[in-house]
Amino acid sequence: MPAPRYRLPIKKDFWKSAVYLLVFVVVISVSAWFLIENYGLWGMVIWLVIFVGGGVLVLVRWHAGSTAYLCPHCGHEFEISALQDLVTPHKMDKYYLRCPSCRERIWMQVLVKEDSDEKR
Repeated sequence: MPAPRYRLPIKKDFWKSAVYLLVFVVVISVSAWFLIENYGLWGMVIWLVIFVGGGVLVLVRWHAGSTAYLCPHCGHEFEISALQDLVTPHKMDKYYLRCPSCRERIWMQVLVKEDSDEKR
């Protein structure tokens, strides 16, 4: 199996992420309305915690599996785990990570795995 190739994100990638987040928010909102009608306030809270937690885990796993990072210090490209993706400070297109090659802790550029688009 060849090593994955990476590229800089394009507008299509940002729109794809925005659509996934919008669907997530709509599902949670509709679920909240349905749950409060059928389970009351505390039942709704319990179910929403389960739905939101599960949804966040699905989104984080998707993001971790379809992205990589570029160290501006040494040019090394690398991937991170879903747990690291969840807890790492980040901005829209940069993550604050330690490079596994040069060990420098710096804001890394997000890259998109090209083979992740072909699988979907």
